[in-house]
Amino acid sequence: MSQTPDNRPSGLSYLVLTEIFERMSFCGFRAILVLFMVKRLIMADQAALEVYQYFTLLVAIIPIPVGYFSDKYLGQKRAVILGGGISLVGVLLVFLNVTEVFYLSILLIGIGTGFIRVNLPVLVGRLYPKTDRKRNIGFLLYFMGINVGAFLGTFLIATIAEQFGFEFGFGAVAIGVILALGTFITQMDKLDIRELEEDPWQAKINEIGEEKPPVKQPITLVTLQNGIALLMVLCTLSCIYLIVNDYLNQVQYEVISSFDNVFIDSIGIGLLNASNFISFLSILGFILLLIYWRVRGVGKSYPYLIASFLLLGLGAGVMLIAAGEVYSRVAYIGPLGFLVVGALVEVFIFPISFSLVTRIAPFEQASTWVGLFMGIPATVLFLVQYFLWYGPDGASAIGFTSYGIILTCLVVSILTSISLFLARGWWKDRAGVIE
Repeated sequence: MSQTPDNRPSGLSYLVLTEIFERMSFCGFRAILVLFMVKRLIMADQAALEVYQYFTLLVAIIPIPVGYFSDKYLGQKRAVILGGGISLVGVLLVFLNVTEVFYLSILLIGIGTGFIRVNLPVLVGRLYPKTDRKRNIGFLLYFMGINVGAFLGTFLIATIAEQFGFEFGFGAVAIGVILALGTFITQMDKLDIRELEEDPWQAKINEIGEEKPPVKQPITLVTLQNGIALLMVLCTLSCIYLIVNDYLNQVQYEVISSFDNVFIDSIGIGLLNASNFISFLSILGFILLLIYWRVRGVGKSYPYLIASFLLLGLGAGVMLIAAGEVYSRVAYIGPLGFLVVGALVEVFIFPISFSLVTRIAPFEQASTWVGLFMGIPATVLFLVQYFLWYGPDGASAIGFTSYGIILTCLVVSILTSISLFLARGWWKDRAGVIE
């Protein structure tokens, strides 16, 4: 397989670029979705929010069935192309401005996005041998592309829709899907699979004149039982992270609104609520970690999981200080500090986790395992948001104060990091040569 001058697989750049265009279009679509339903389809605010909730649930759960379907019938490359085509049809249907057709369009966009999100990580993983720790760098660059795309989508496409109208906004979404498809289709021949190794006996037969090429077989690093155990641990860790992070983000807004401070009231809220700012911080974090790995080497993955929850606890601790010092200068540190720390946690946990999942997954079930890893935590988060945080009627269904929620998140984060530290022997026994 061809390599770039810095020994990076040449196909990686095209997968990252594909993901940038895909995320840009999806996040742009999501940014203008509710406003379009209210202003153009004349929906009531509550009805539009309910449709958005169902769309969020669809995006959360769809990776599981489409992952299985991709493994069973399509393969990763055809699944990405199919997903892009379905998404493009869904976007084009929006232009009809018919409510019933609009429901079909968001269904198609959710399904198409699922096919792309599940299979691109599998293809990223297959650019590297399973024993190569540089795979973590590949996923680091891939997730940097996700954040770049999210940044462009929520800023650029939302601005286009606001300044020139929804037709131009959805037109930009369609262009993003076309660019993603075009990039992938024209460059997919560069996506060689390096997770296979030659059968040594077949290679020996070739040396004595046999014309058949060497047989390549999937590499298995862990047993199926150990792989399932590791997958469940990673899913559990992802659930804990997503729930704690979501609770802290929601409480953050309440803390900010209680600040008796001109700067926070006039400037801070607009800045801190902007997903663009979070994406920007994450991109900076990815760059710093990439530089560190280039200089010091990648190292083992497990310590980064422990560090992720220590950092999450640090973020909760900073928020706790801010909640207790509402009227002092310390209040500045809370929301800003949490956003910085939260961005670092995202930098650590997601590239490492996806790299691990693609390494432990059986070759013929890779998309299914990635789909499970994406779908289970996202669905759990949705259910927690629906029943515990927002409540079915949109009101908070929990009885804790903001201070109590932050303290609970702090304790959960620290206990998780301690549990991971104590379980490092268990992990090593099951991860085998992965670590």
